[in-house]
Amino acid sequence: MGRNDAKMDYETIYDLYGINKNQISKNEERRIRKNLTSWLKIYLQTCGYSEELSYMI
Repeated sequence: MGRNDAKMDYETIYDLYGINKNQISKNEERRIRKNLTSWLKIYLQTCGYSEELSYMI
């Protein structure tokens, strides 16, 4: 997956997990986003879906 391939609603994810975006550093936010993208890729592979489905998210 490339840099802008996954279109995730990070704001909703932050709300679900109670993460206040204003209280985390840029490095921490980058790490969270990278992990979410990684987990999505692993989930799609586990379910047998193509990575192309991540374009719809």
